[in-house]
Amino acid sequence: MTAPNTPAKHYLLRWYRTTDGGTRWIEIGRIGQSTAFHGNASFVSASDGWVLWSTHVPRLWHTTDGGRHWTHWVMNTPDHSPVRFARIDFVNTLYGWAVTVHGQLFITQDGGKMWTIES
Repeated sequence: MTAPNTPAKHYLLRWYRTTDGGTRWIEIGRIGQSTAFHGNASFVSASDGWVLWSTHVPRLWHTTDGGRHWTHWVMNTPDHSPVRFARIDFVNTLYGWAVTVHGQLFITQDGGKMWTIES
């Protein structure tokens, strides 16, 4: 995952893949553009993964083909309140955790479709 700084000071998230241990890298996809960037990725296999890309509004992206195609997912909570996730981690295709910028812990049991707060 990279976020190169372009002359207009916008960040473009690019994905690269290697099949030879890192000798050669091939760009396989791009996600969005913004003036600010922070986030992380969590892959549970070579094909299935999530990217949390935070600009001013965090965005969750999911791939099932190793990053060639991405689907934007709305991060729903039971009360539909806006939540600013800072980090995510998935252990398989269904179960994952997210921490907000304020330290709250959320869990998903459906692959990121719905998030509930852990108390």
